[in-house]
Amino acid sequence: MRPPSPSRAADTKARASHAPDSSSSSASSSNTDDAAAPATAALAAPAAATPPRRVLGFIYLHPAYSTTHFLAFLVATFFTVAFFVYMSSATAFVLSEILGLKEGQGNAAGSLAFYDELLSMAMVVVWGVLSDRVGRRAVYTIGFVLMGAGMLVYPLARNLYPQLLLARLLYALGGAACSCMLTAVLADCAGKLRGRISGLVGLVSGLGALLGVFVLLPLPAWLETKFSIPLGRGVQDAFFATGVLAVLFAGVFWVTASRSFATTTSTTTTAAAAPQRSWLAQAKLGLTAARDWRVAAAYAAGFAARGNTVIVTLFVPLWVNQYYIANGLCSVTGLDPNDEAAVKTSCRAAFTRASVVSGVVQTFALIGAPLWGLLMDRFATTDVDTCDEEEVPALSATSPLLPTPPEPSRRRRARTRYSTLPLLATCVVAAVGYLLLFLTSDPRQGSVFPIAFLVGFGEIGTVITSVAMVAAGYIDPSARGAIAGAYSLSGAVGILAATKLGGVLFDAWTATAPFLLMAGVHVVVAGIAAVGVVVEVKKARETERRRREAPTPEPAR
Repeated sequence: MRPPSPSRAADTKARASHAPDSSSSSASSSNTDDAAAPATAALAAPAAATPPRRVLGFIYLHPAYSTTHFLAFLVATFFTVAFFVYMSSATAFVLSEILGLKEGQGNAAGSLAFYDELLSMAMVVVWGVLSDRVGRRAVYTIGFVLMGAGMLVYPLARNLYPQLLLARLLYALGGAACSCMLTAVLADCAGKLRGRISGLVGLVSGLGALLGVFVLLPLPAWLETKFSIPLGRGVQDAFFATGVLAVLFAGVFWVTASRSFATTTSTTTTAAAAPQRSWLAQAKLGLTAARDWRVAAAYAAGFAARGNTVIVTLFVPLWVNQYYIANGLCSVTGLDPNDEAAVKTSCRAAFTRASVVSGVVQTFALIGAPLWGLLMDRFATTDVDTCDEEEVPALSATSPLLPTPPEPSRRRRARTRYSTLPLLATCVVAAVGYLLLFLTSDPRQGSVFPIAFLVGFGEIGTVITSVAMVAAGYIDPSARGAIAGAYSLSGAVGILAATKLGGVLFDAWTATAPFLLMAGVHVVVAGIAAVGVVVEVKKARETERRRREAPTPEPAR
């Protein structure tokens, strides 16, 4: 990498040295100015011009983070998703084998998930703001401890209310912390070309889901077969083992994670002013950041992304189960399609088909994660993400959202970028997939598999593009935690909406109605993304027009 010229380096350092002065003067004049400081500003240059750290040959980290720190974050992502999937899937066994519920399992599991999400909606904002104050490492570690504690006491409950509910809420506290920190830490440690790191995180998340489904979930059955342990006791032992794993990893993460998983690694004045904001003002930053259409599009995509997970994991199996039961393809008649345990026992063909369809969706989602990351870097990365860190000028609290780009001779891939173009593409793919799934009458048809490809590819694309957008370089480092909390909040609302509205449509209309619901959601998000592309096209044309109309400087004599 070519070092910056002495004059540019001196200018950059001079701008950085003046930035805190402007911040402090504005802070002394009015506290409301600090609260209203823009939540989207460019990253400033480090005091010492240090290039991004290259890892695995294609990932660029912020200079403050080492390979060990990044690997600790990836492992944390892996276990976070694994624990999420395991809790959602294993709750049915707790209800049937430990509490002995023979009827109403679907209602009980749905109620637990509903209260889990309600608490998470409030706590993701709290955890995000707290991480801006005390650092990501502390909040992430606390999250794993709470998740582990929740899983340790979960199988000890002797009744649904209040014991099992309280244990689930304890778990939800930790889950909210970990899900929020996943987004915030990704934004912190990314150096440039953030789509690639988002794609890698998506791939690791998919592997974590596989751990939860294929290793942790079958553990009770394996214990029963291998050691003749009763299934109920095996469920308890599996939860105990998973809870201990979460607590132990919390300690490992605290030791190996960077202390820079903290409030900021920038020298921008907004970061310096962040401690002066009240807790309420800091929390509001996550909401007011949506005034920037790129952040608003990311929030809308987060809503759709989390809703996708509910549709795939809940309503695809229900659709298959109902089809087999309604058409007399099961050996036992009168089954409830919502009773997954009964379907698995008495209608194994339906259970197998549902597992295959869901597995195909998740497999293509796993494959698509790195591809969408590369597309984000190719089409949506801004100059802030592609230029060298030392080339980004420091900004004051009143500066525009993006810095002045580097000079053309120093700029890399200096071409027009469209921040929401990949989001538009993935929403179109997902909308088409869900619409075709809605029109599919028989889940046994071979056409289900190419449709599952579209759904899985679009599902992971929505996740990758939205995460990359809230981790982008135009996000003020002092507001990353608050913005990550707001992003997680939009996802929690998406889960509740997909669960409730999808359930109502499933019962009142048709079994494929939830797929049409998600197709409509993706059409709306695609419309928001399309507006963003139009705005950027107009800005690019205006910039080009001004450049052409600018007078050409006369050569020096």
